[in-house]
Amino acid sequence: MEHHPQLQGHGLPRYAAIPKACDLLGIGRTKLYDYAGQGLIRIVKAGGRSLVDIDQALGWMATLPTADIAPQTRKPGGE
Repeated sequence: MEHHPQLQGHGLPRYAAIPKACDLLGIGRTKLYDYAGQGLIRIVKAGGRSLVDIDQALGWMATLPTADIAPQTRKPGGE
């Protein structure tokens, strides 16, 4: 398991319950489980609770390619 020390000190928990993890990662519950099923996000069991390894998930997300978003152009005479 890889640990990402650069993510520490940001006030984020190392592990979070599913709803909190979805909020922290900016993804929905279904997508979280999809990624976990693909082995991309690690979920552990602790006392019957499912906890997401936030440190690992953010490390994985940091490796994703940057989105290629075209700049918006203004329409003449409009907003």
